[in-house]
Amino acid sequence: MKGMAHRRWKALATLILIGWCGWLWGDELAIRRALVGTKVFGAVLAADLAIESRSAPDGTLHLLVVHPPAPEGLDGIVERVAGLGSVRGIPIHVEVIASDQLQDYAGPVLAGVYVAGALPDLQPVLALGDRYGMLIFSPILGDLGRGAHAGLSVTDRIIPVINEERLASSGIHLKSFFLEVATRYAPD
Repeated sequence: MKGMAHRRWKALATLILIGWCGWLWGDELAIRRALVGTKVFGAVLAADLAIESRSAPDGTLHLLVVHPPAPEGLDGIVERVAGLGSVRGIPIHVEVIASDQLQDYAGPVLAGVYVAGALPDLQPVLALGDRYGMLIFSPILGDLGRGAHAGLSVTDRIIPVINEERLASSGIHLKSFFLEVATRYAPD
């Protein structure tokens, strides 16, 4: 009887450990995906045919990095977005804001939003995108189905994915070469 209780305890501890490791691995993959997504974000912005018209009065492209209230890996993501430096020769300016503060955003004209983590509600980001008429990029799985304009696919290579219906409804047009390379989002 004592041996059986010990085996059950061992089995339970093993299941807990596996679950915990899976949770950590999942977070690590999400952070990696978000870091890799910053390069694709730059490419999508550069493909925006109206990117020049999205510059602020100071001549820069204002990009917003939106994060969940308790972000993981945010510093590296913001550093990489800022590291883009410019888009088609236009310098960028990066602002960071928590998703629960979006309703208060009253900054300058925005050129794009980078979603830096899984948000419980993407609707405030979509509303901001509609208000400013700019691109919303999310590397988070499922966000294209929730209304983001672009994201990425990670297989044996990294490919941009676009939500054509959402781009069209927002009046955002991308370069034809980019459209040839990108994958189209298709609901499951």
